[in-house]
Amino acid sequence: MTDWQISHRTGYLYPTPAQRALHLAWLKPRETPAQTVREYALHCDPPPDTLRWHTDTYANAYCFIEHLGAHTQFALTSRFTVSCTAGDWRQQTANQAPWEQALPGPRDAEGYEFTLNEHPPELLTRLLDYARPSFPPGRPLGEAVLDLNSRIHADFDYVTGATDVTTPLKTVLDTRRGVCQDFAGVATGCLRALGLPARYVSGYVEPVVGGQSAIGASHAWAAVRNAAGHWLGFDPTNAVIAGDGHIVLAIGRRYTDCPPLKGIIYGGGSAAPEVAVEVIRCDSPNPTSA
Repeated sequence: MTDWQISHRTGYLYPTPAQRALHLAWLKPRETPAQTVREYALHCDPPPDTLRWHTDTYANAYCFIEHLGAHTQFALTSRFTVSCTAGDWRQQTANQAPWEQALPGPRDAEGYEFTLNEHPPELLTRLLDYARPSFPPGRPLGEAVLDLNSRIHADFDYVTGATDVTTPLKTVLDTRRGVCQDFAGVATGCLRALGLPARYVSGYVEPVVGGQSAIGASHAWAAVRNAAGHWLGFDPTNAVIAGDGHIVLAIGRRYTDCPPLKGIIYGGGSAAPEVAVEVIRCDSPNPTSA
């Protein structure tokens, strides 16, 4: 088990006063069998007129924040401590079974939801063609996923600023450039093209030596569901299995289901967010900033 302290601050300075602002924040980590939240605090400046917590369709906690009066700045800071446990999912029996056994059955509502692929047919064909070399008939699921994970890492270049959250997956496939959200999208798209349940995971990661981790703000990776119904996280940005250095904030089908922060601002002019993330392993004296 590893304990982590996380601080995530997003700030805006508006050129002119914003008259009203509505935000949704997915910044509270999930409670799972592998992750326990020890402490959590969310601070908003200026103090909001409304702050309410809700739970979305994927059991993520999210916060609704409303400012009704004029304000010239906005800062939202999430701080928490979590304990994370890693298991070697290569040793799970269901992962040694042929990948075809992980395809959802006719009454598997959750499985089918995470296999639905919104991409047009021509893009779906490209994703399937890319995935197939990793998934020959009968190959164990864990082995196939690890191979796909390594191939995405090798075939795509991590380039900060090459994409943003609105960049289509087709552009990522065409240019072979992107960031963690893009690579998670490639991975989930490939798995769903094969008919496997796959989900997008938002969170934070301890940087890997020689790796490409969480540059700019938070991190993202993918997860596939095995025949036993367990979700297996993997990180194509760093070519690693998601372990006790991957802190989960939220899950969904895609980035837009669980962005760290989104909203609508009335007035204020054009302002770019300033984001600062600090990840501290509690037994380490040195924080990791992103």
